[in-house]
Amino acid sequence: MMSEEDATPVIKPTDAIEMLAFWSEPIDLWPSSPALLGNLGSCSNSSKSSESSTKSVRFSTVEVREYPITIGDNLSVADGVPHTIEWDYLPDETRKMNVNQYERKRPIQQRRQGESLILDSQTRERRLRSVGYTTQDFLDAIRAREVALRTLYQ
Repeated sequence: MMSEEDATPVIKPTDAIEMLAFWSEPIDLWPSSPALLGNLGSCSNSSKSSESSTKSVRFSTVEVREYPITIGDNLSVADGVPHTIEWDYLPDETRKMNVNQYERKRPIQQRRQGESLILDSQTRERRLRSVGYTTQDFLDAIRAREVALRTLYQ
């Protein structure tokens, strides 16, 4: 029989779905992953007396949720149609796993930062088309954005 650690599915984000991870279930032991330690840090409360107490928060599991994407309303998108995630996640696509296991399976080289997080208009359009949006949907969103910008600057 496979252990829980061996049975964890491989996480593969798709162009059509954005993924977010949520930490859950606090525990008393600090995870061993250096990458995780750098991201979580700790909460501390030191008193000025000779004795000091430290409070910290630690996590045992991570819950990865997948969210459908939709046309967004971000007025700062200068070219094309913005996209965003919907409020409701896909419960059937949710995965829970041990935080150390998550850190081992998560490909570190896929982390992006800064401007590499900005998607060009063709990528946003391709993602939105892959979930069923049409050229007419894009035109309607662009018109709505133009109306909102005119209203904002009047």
